[in-house]
Amino acid sequence: MNLTCRICDNDKLDLVLNLGHHPPSDAFLTEEDLQSHEIHYPLQLYHCDVCGLAQLGYVVAKEVLFNSEYPYQTGQNEGGRTHFKGLADSVVAKYGLKHGDLVVDIGGNDGTLLGYFKEHGCETFNVEPSGVAQISINKGIPTAYEFWDSDVAKAIYSTGGFAKVIVATNVFAHCDDLHGFMKGVDIMLSQDGVFIVEAPSFSSLISFGEWDTIYHEHLSYLDYDSVKYLVSMYNMRVSDLEQLDDIHGGTNRYSITRISAESQSEQRQAA
Repeated sequence: MNLTCRICDNDKLDLVLNLGHHPPSDAFLTEEDLQSHEIHYPLQLYHCDVCGLAQLGYVVAKEVLFNSEYPYQTGQNEGGRTHFKGLADSVVAKYGLKHGDLVVDIGGNDGTLLGYFKEHGCETFNVEPSGVAQISINKGIPTAYEFWDSDVAKAIYSTGGFAKVIVATNVFAHCDDLHGFMKGVDIMLSQDGVFIVEAPSFSSLISFGEWDTIYHEHLSYLDYDSVKYLVSMYNMRVSDLEQLDDIHGGTNRYSITRISAESQSEQRQAA
């Protein structure tokens, strides 16, 4: 297997844990499904000692995992609703969002988080590839039924301009092409904007033995060093780090901003 780090391209990764073969999670099987063979995929965790990223060695196709029957809906989780309302309220206050500022949620699920930004008068846009995108659309939230990449970012920019806030909660770690993801953010984020990532903490996983957080959707296991390494490649920095204990067994919230940046006109040319 020719495995390289998805951040720094290091090809000498250390095997941390081999959990054998497992079927994908987040599947509610029908009685008929139980009579059929369920596909099992390798589940091994590797670590890069150059940038600090931990990642799965085998990538299940995203279309298999995030399909039209994807079952999870943020709005059905009371703890999640409370968490995301707090996130929206704090971002609006901290970054002085004004009426009409654009907030883009990558992997925004059913639009729950964006609904709280709408309450503050923000313009919103959801990028959600799974079937729950329809719930977001039904709420009146503009939604692209797509996987995020630079082409999607260009399309949103062409109609809505730059985003003051881009959010990726528990989705950044699910992406195989982190550089494609960041290229889209770089196109879409305004000069004074903030990119907010929430991802389970790899340090918490190790410290508390949270092995059940290793699954096929969760491709990357992030901490400050690996995120800092990645975003610095796009002239950005982690301007704030919050450690949250109330969700996903220990989550880090990274606020990422530009270090020094091109003018808005130069950004437009890139878009």
